[in-house]
Amino acid sequence: MPLSFIDNIDAKRHLMLVHDDPKKAREIEFHFLRRGLEKGERGIYLTHDDPKLIEHDMERYGINLRHYKKSGMLHVYQLSNLMVHSEGILKAAENIMHQIDMGSKVPFRIVGRFVQNVGFEEGISVEYYLEKTFHALFDDSNGSFMCTYDFSQIQSNNEWRTWLHRLEMCHHASILNICENAQIKINAR
Repeated sequence: MPLSFIDNIDAKRHLMLVHDDPKKAREIEFHFLRRGLEKGERGIYLTHDDPKLIEHDMERYGINLRHYKKSGMLHVYQLSNLMVHSEGILKAAENIMHQIDMGSKVPFRIVGRFVQNVGFEEGISVEYYLEKTFHALFDDSNGSFMCTYDFSQIQSNNEWRTWLHRLEMCHHASILNICENAQIKINAR
C-alpha cells in the first residue's frame, strides 16, 4: 500500500514515514526517490550515517547510482549533529537547506530528518519545531519531502502519542508502517 501511494504522488507533498522495520523503511524511501528521479526530479537523501552505506543500499534497490550522481540528479548528504552546532540549530538547518539548494527551479524529493535521535525530550522537541517551521514555509519550496522516524525512538518517550500526533499535524500525509501493518493517513489542510 505505501508504494502505490507513492506512485500516485503528483504534487508537492510533505510526508511523514513512521516505521519499525529499517529494511522496509529503506524500500519505501528509495521507492519515493526513484519515482522522483524517473520524473526528472532531483533526489536528495539526508543521513547521519556513512553515505557510502546508503549508496550501497540504493544500488541494491536498483537505483542507477552512477548515472544519477554523474548527472547531478542524486545527492546523499551526511548531516552533523545539529544539537551541538556552534551557530545554533536553526542556523544549522538553514545552512543545510541552502547547501541542497531548495530554491532550485528543478523539482526535487528529499528523504531524511535533521535531528538524529528523537528518543528524548530535547531531540523530539527540536525536530517538531523544525517540522512545524518548515511546514509553514512549505509552499515556497519546489519539491516533496519524506521525513522518516523510527517508531522505537518516538515510543521511548512517555508522551509518544502526543508527539506522534503533533508530528502528523506538520505533514500533508503520514505513512505508518508498523508491525507489518501499513496505514496511510492524509491530513486535510
